[in-house]
Amino acid sequence: MLAKNIEALEKNAHKIYEPFLKEKKVEGKTIYAFSQPNPNAGLHYYEQETQKTSIVLHFTAGFLEGDLNTLTTAGNHVSVAYVVARNGRIYQLFDPKYWSYHLGKGTVGGNEYMSSRTIGIEVSNIGPLKKFGSKYKYETSQGWFEYCDENEIEFFEDYPAGFRQRFAFAKFTEKQYASTKFLLDHLTTKFSIPRDFIDTPKRYETFENAKAARDYLGVSSHVNYRKTGKWDIGPSFEWSKIGG
Repeated sequence: MLAKNIEALEKNAHKIYEPFLKEKKVEGKTIYAFSQPNPNAGLHYYEQETQKTSIVLHFTAGFLEGDLNTLTTAGNHVSVAYVVARNGRIYQLFDPKYWSYHLGKGTVGGNEYMSSRTIGIEVSNIGPLKKFGSKYKYETSQGWFEYCDENEIEFFEDYPAGFRQRFAFAKFTEKQYASTKFLLDHLTTKFSIPRDFIDTPKRYETFENAKAARDYLGVSSHVNYRKTGKWDIGPSFEWSKIGG
């Protein structure tokens, strides 16, 4: 099944992008920072420094090679500062003092306003799954593809009550939790963002209005800004493992 082969897929993805990566140490941890191979083609972010008030967690709904390709598309300006691979590697797509659109149309508080004032972290994860017989599959524009078997419980979690009309989600890895926690520790200190979380009963609720979204200081996730069309960071994310 695909889920068992992700480690090999990520190693291959890293090799593909290695010519565009520069290793740097941040508080003793290696981060792989993207260079811009062709500035004339346009950046995937805006070189505009903005005050940061919050950190937004996402999942990519994909696999690392496609994640990095999509989020570094020249001139697209839809990206995030960081991607956390399933093996725990951290990729910096641009300096977090800059910004790119990462919340989308319909964002409570305004897409540009909130995207520019928040630091986006994408955790590589396929997201919602659907069971077909004994197999769990993920959906793409080409159809449904096998992800894991029902016996491979380390890769998925069922939600019979549903979350935004989805009833199973892919799990995250322990290495991802460790790297995401590291990023939160580092970024909240560097940008003086409170290391606070939305109260558990409201953690998956959308901000009630623009003022609530703009006033929030701390760690949030994509669903807090979008009422429909998004599931990240999803119910399988274990907030306690990052201190939430």
